[in-house]
Amino acid sequence: MAIDSSNPAFTAGAGPGVPRRARALPQSRRAPAARPTRRGHCQHTRQRLLDAGRTVSGQQGFQALRVDDVVRLAGTSHGTFYLYFSSRQDLLAALTRDALRDMDAVVAAFPRVSRGEAGRAALLLWVRRFCDTYAEHNTALRLLSNADAANQNVRRSGLRLLWRLADAITRGMTTPADAADPPRYAELTALACAMMLERMNYLLGVGLPWQKHDLAERVTAIFAAAFAAEPPRSRNDASPAPLSHPGSSPAIAARSFAAPSGAPPRPG
Repeated sequence: MAIDSSNPAFTAGAGPGVPRRARALPQSRRAPAARPTRRGHCQHTRQRLLDAGRTVSGQQGFQALRVDDVVRLAGTSHGTFYLYFSSRQDLLAALTRDALRDMDAVVAAFPRVSRGEAGRAALLLWVRRFCDTYAEHNTALRLLSNADAANQNVRRSGLRLLWRLADAITRGMTTPADAADPPRYAELTALACAMMLERMNYLLGVGLPWQKHDLAERVTAIFAAAFAAEPPRSRNDASPAPLSHPGSSPAIAARSFAAPSGAPPRPG
């Protein structure tokens, strides 16, 4: 079949039999290349400011954090900072929310710890995750645990986190076989373990020369030992009453769980 080159549907130079509509469009008429969305760019910039704020606060402390230092580290301007945060305090509040969100995820992932090596390995992995997350947010989390330095809302948030952690440890460390007859003092044991875990990471955050790997191994061993043995029961020892939730009395709970003000003493 002969090709009619005079047919306007075909074009010389485009190859025999190639319709004109199939020719490549001029550069000026091509669709623009995909670009990052405005929303994605905004999220990236906000995250850079949060990361810079976390780094600066880790170096200088929350109280000494300055917007100048944050924008310098993030590589942005003051104007950009105030597009995302209304003030320095707003940035600190966002860092605290991030810390609570990430720690809540860690607490929710506490494993069901079975007896034996498999259960101990699962517990060790969880303890390492807790230590890594605490290290990432150590300044905000230390503020949450220090009742003398925190305002009322921050104090309550810290106590609620501590209690959720104790609840998760109680559920995870008691086996399904214990459900009908749970170990005595399980809640108190879990709370003691939770406070020990938080305090040891607190001390790591203020510079005590402990190795995080060794800390995780030791905490795992302590958890396992604490739930493996029951305290001796005396003849007059009544069944323990369940612990009350600290949220029901924030003032009493804050006094009970408050960290001492000032830097902790270094081990002698």
